[in-house]
Amino acid sequence: MFRLLHHFSVISSVGIFVVVLALSLFYRHLAFADLIAHEERSNVSLTQALANSLGQRLYLFIESSEGRLSESPGPLDAADSMRQSVVGLMKGLNIVKVKVFDHQGMTLFSTQISQIGELRAGDKGFIAAIGGDVVSALVFKHQVDTFHGVKADRNLVSSYVPVVAEDGSGSIGVIEVYSDVTELVDALDYTLAKIVGGVTGCLLSLYLFLFLVVRRADRILQQSSDEIRYLAYHDALTGLPNRRLFTERLESMLNEKPAVLAVFFVDLDSFKLVNDRFGHDAGDRLLKVQSERLKSCFDSAALIARFGGDEFAIIAPACERNATTTAAMVGKLSDELGQPVELNGALREVSCSVGVSYYPYSGTSVDDLLRNADHAMYRMKKSSSKYCQSGNSATETV
Repeated sequence: MFRLLHHFSVISSVGIFVVVLALSLFYRHLAFADLIAHEERSNVSLTQALANSLGQRLYLFIESSEGRLSESPGPLDAADSMRQSVVGLMKGLNIVKVKVFDHQGMTLFSTQISQIGELRAGDKGFIAAIGGDVVSALVFKHQVDTFHGVKADRNLVSSYVPVVAEDGSGSIGVIEVYSDVTELVDALDYTLAKIVGGVTGCLLSLYLFLFLVVRRADRILQQSSDEIRYLAYHDALTGLPNRRLFTERLESMLNEKPAVLAVFFVDLDSFKLVNDRFGHDAGDRLLKVQSERLKSCFDSAALIARFGGDEFAIIAPACERNATTTAAMVGKLSDELGQPVELNGALREVSCSVGVSYYPYSGTSVDDLLRNADHAMYRMKKSSSKYCQSGNSATETV
C-alpha cells in the first residue's frame, strides 16, 4: 500500500533540511565573501596609509634589511624602531599584526618579534602579492600575539599587499596585515541564525499546512483503497466473500493440514426462471435473502461465498464426514433455503441442490475439493429434478 502521508513526511522533511542547509551555506558564503572584500579594501587603505605615513623609512627599511638579517643586529634595531612607529600609527584600529617581507619572502619585520627572519617564499599569498595582486583570506587563530598582548580564539582577515617601488617599477616587498573581525563574524553568525530560524519557521508552517492537506488526501485514498480491496474480495450484491477470497482462504486452510474439512456447493434451482418471469430485481432480492439464510445455517468459523450466478460455496472446517452429519446439514439447508420468498408481491418457493466434498477423502487440493463438490451437486441436480420441482433439495457427498 502506497502511503502518501508517510512519503510526504519523509520527502518534505528531507527537503526542508536541504533547503535550510543550502540557504545557510549560501548566505554564509555571500556574507563572508563580502566581509573579506570589505576588510581587504580596508587593509589596502590602511596599508597605503601606513606606507604614506612611514614614507621613505619603509622603502629604506626594506632595502637596508634585505638579505642582511643574519649579518648583524643592526636590522633588528631598525625593526624595533619600525615596530614602535607602526604601533603608534595603528593605535585605535582593528589591526592586530603587521609583517613586512622582502621580494624573496624573508620576514624583515613583524610586530611579533619571534617571527622576524622566517622565510615565506612558498606562501601563496606572498607569491600573489609580490606579483602585484592583493590577496585576502579569513583565518581562525586559537591564539594570536597582537599589539595589545596575546588573544585567544580570534577570527582574522589576512591581507597581502604589495609594496611598490617609488618609481613604480615593481614590487620591492610585501606587507601582510591582520585585522581582527571576531565581532563582525559573531554578528554575522547571529544574523545567520536568525535568518535560518525565520526561514525554518516559515517552511515548518508551510509543512504543517501541507501536512494537513496531504493527511486528508491520504485518508481519502486509504478509504478508497479499502473499498477497492473490499470489492476485490467480496460480492457487490450480497456482501459475501467472492470466488477469489474463497479459494485463497481454502488454500490457506489446506496448508495447515486440518484433520477434516468440508466444502459445500449450493445451487438455487430455477434461478434463471425467476429472472425471466419476475425480472432481475426479483432475482437480486432472491440472492440477498438466500445469502442471509445461508449465514444462519453455519457457525462463525465457516466461510460462505457467492461463487457466481446462483451458486454459493461454503467451507465448514469442523464438519465431520459421516452420513448423519451430512444429512443433518443438508436438511438444515433445505429447510432454511426452501422457505418462501416474497417476489413481486407474491410468495415463491425456490429449491436448492447441494454437493459436498471432504478433505482429505475427496481431495487434498483446492481444485480437487471444488471440482468434486461441484460434480456432486450437478449429478444430484440432474438425478433429482423431479424433487427439485416440488420444492425438495437434492444432495450428494463425494
